Amino acid sequence: MGKITIDSRPQGATVTLNGKVCPSPCDFDLPPGEYPVVATLHNYEHAEDTVTVTSNAKAYKTLHLLPMVPTEEEAHRMHLRTKPAKTGGAYQF
Repeated sequence: MGKITIDSRPQGATVTLNGKVCPSPCDFDLPPGEYPVVATLHNYEHAEDTVTVTSNAKAYKTLHLLPMVPTEEEAHRMHLRTKPAKTGGAYQF
């Protein structure tokens, strides 16, 4: 068996490795081999990589998640437009 710790930047992402799901940083004891790992966090793009576990060894891997950037269309939909209310001949803000 080998040990690997999966961390993320930012921390607290949900890590999935070999069927186990946990918040980062997360420790795994696994048989030697290569494993796909995924980290997800709300409002961030997911990060994927492959990790190698070596017998009787300890490894550490950090996955970096990038903030999601809205598309131009999404940004236009999120734009707030406000208009002051006119009451009694005067604008109120």
